[in-house]
Amino acid sequence: MSRYLYLLLLFLLPISKNAQSITLNQGSTTQKEYYSEIPFENINNKLIVPVVIENKTYRFLLDTGAPCVITSKLSKALQAKFLANINTKDANGKSDTLKMVSLQELKLGDITFQDIPAIVADNKLVFDCFNIDGFIGSNMLRNSVLQLSSVKQSIILTDSPSRLKLNKKHASKLYLYDTQSSPYIKIKLKNKEEASEELLFDTGMNNIYDMSLRAYEILKPANIFTDVEEGYGNASIGIFGNSESTKNYRFTVPQIKINGMPFKNITIETTNDQNSRMGAELIKHGLVTLDYKNKYFYFEPYKDSYDLSEKRFGFKPTLVNDKLVVGIIWDDSIKGIIGIGDEIVQIDDVNYDNMDHCLIITQASLLKGKDTAVVTFRNSVGDLTTLTLNRK
Repeated sequence: MSRYLYLLLLFLLPISKNAQSITLNQGSTTQKEYYSEIPFENINNKLIVPVVIENKTYRFLLDTGAPCVITSKLSKALQAKFLANINTKDANGKSDTLKMVSLQELKLGDITFQDIPAIVADNKLVFDCFNIDGFIGSNMLRNSVLQLSSVKQSIILTDSPSRLKLNKKHASKLYLYDTQSSPYIKIKLKNKEEASEELLFDTGMNNIYDMSLRAYEILKPANIFTDVEEGYGNASIGIFGNSESTKNYRFTVPQIKINGMPFKNITIETTNDQNSRMGAELIKHGLVTLDYKNKYFYFEPYKDSYDLSEKRFGFKPTLVNDKLVVGIIWDDSIKGIIGIGDEIVQIDDVNYDNMDHCLIITQASLLKGKDTAVVTFRNSVGDLTTLTLNRK
């Protein structure tokens, strides 16, 4: 893919019996016929919006794949009311017990929400590197209509979809699951045969489309995938750390359709999670509207068609212990020359040896738009290897 580091933000799923009486469906706004346009800051496909709590402005990530989340620092400052301890899972299926609290009041644009349940979590890669204080999640959006525009670099939040002049020819069904109201859509995949997949629309995820290993195994018999490559390792980071190493696949789908709109030759990689995801990169290709209130998903493309074909480098980096390392090796010709976990010391003339890890995950990829890169690797015993790598 065009990004050399893909940071998966968390997808939290409450599963604790102790929290059965505390649901993420609590919390709402008493305002009617509201409409607010809110600018966002885009940092490497992370959409960050201003939020006002107790007359102070904070920075929150807009993450439709998660519930509302705040840091422990913010929870302490607000003296947020404790609700329950709940067991949660991150994007990689790792679990831990976290606190759930209630936010008495939160203002997003001109809209005030009361008594919003929020998970308390801390992760330096997520909160410190992106300088954010929490997430706006789907449990807070479940009675609203959310529109995302990369052209205006803003979101619109309303309870009156008629004010958005939506066209039903660009619409499909939106499916809301669990108490989090996680938004799922259906897309079609086509090669010689055709199949469909239901996946999470997750603005906390960088890429346009990542497929779960579970979905890959289900869809493989349909002969939809071409140019399949196998790799072993891990390259995603959830709120509870790096994913477990496993066999992964990278492949091309000749065509997918989103609300009837064709995307040709899209490169897809598998993930450890049970759910496939469509992420924030989609908004670069069209106006996206999630009508939680009436359960419709709208995609109004900026072009008549898209060809996303790309050549690919033979490895995928990740971050381990604040160092940029090899996460997955796809290309058989470099297996044995470099290994999983080898540090990436330099890419062309940029040295990563002592680079701040926050800069690594928030800056644009140096590999983007390049067909060739000179990369220096360091193995576990300190030996350096420099390779000239080409997209294939």
